Amino acid sequence: MSRRNLPPLQAQTPYVAADFERFEYFGSVLTGESTATLRLHLKNATTLDIPASDEQLQHLLVLLCEAFPVKATTYVLERWPA
Repeated sequence: MSRRNLPPLQAQTPYVAADFERFEYFGSVLTGESTATLRLHLKNATTLDIPASDEQLQHLLVLLCEAFPVKATTYVLERWPA
């Protein structure tokens, strides 16, 4: 499938995307200086590449851990037992 760019989006305009299907992460280990890419795949075959700094990814991590504290704690304890 060819990758074609979306038309330019208007600033300060909300857009509703198709349902989320899956994501991919492209980047290195968080270093404090790098920029990674979150690639979101939508169900209508649209792909969005979103650049994200390490700081933004760390902020997202905190928000997700606060939203899912039991899952986050369980994952950490299973991956890195005390």
